[in-house]
Amino acid sequence: AERAAHHQNSGGGWGGVIADITPVWLMGELTTERCMTFASWMLIAVTLLYGPLVIKTYRVWKILDNPSLRNVRINVRQLSAYLIGYLAVELILIIVLGFTSPVHAEVYPYAFSDYASFPRTRCQGGSSAFTVVAYVFVALPCVVGLFLAFKTRNVSGEYTENKPIL
Repeated sequence: AERAAHHQNSGGGWGGVIADITPVWLMGELTTERCMTFASWMLIAVTLLYGPLVIKTYRVWKILDNPSLRNVRINVRQLSAYLIGYLAVELILIIVLGFTSPVHAEVYPYAFSDYASFPRTRCQGGSSAFTVVAYVFVALPCVVGLFLAFKTRNVSGEYTENKPIL
């Protein structure tokens, strides 16, 4: 149980660190490459932040929602493979959409009075397919994690983090 508790509390830290570093990609002159890297980096950070919680909750659900009472074994290697697979699909989509429909840098006039304005640059993702795909890839694990946390809400806090997730 002590070993399981250690694994239970060791996920998600890298996602927070990567999310904290994300704004670095916007330092300097904005380009389409920087904008796309910023958005991609943030997508991966969110997946690394919430993914371990979803996977741990999945493991608890799989073990405890077991009407046949058969022995269910899900090791850390299998759970890591699920997360790595999800990240691999994200990376493939990032690469494909980075070439076909990236978040791009856009120059627009910034007016600070009726008579004066100057050009500014911003990242614009509203017309990018990447934005829609990123929202789906963030929402999907959140919805699944909430559902699994609800299903395992009566499990002791020693074995799961479902109550903080809910």
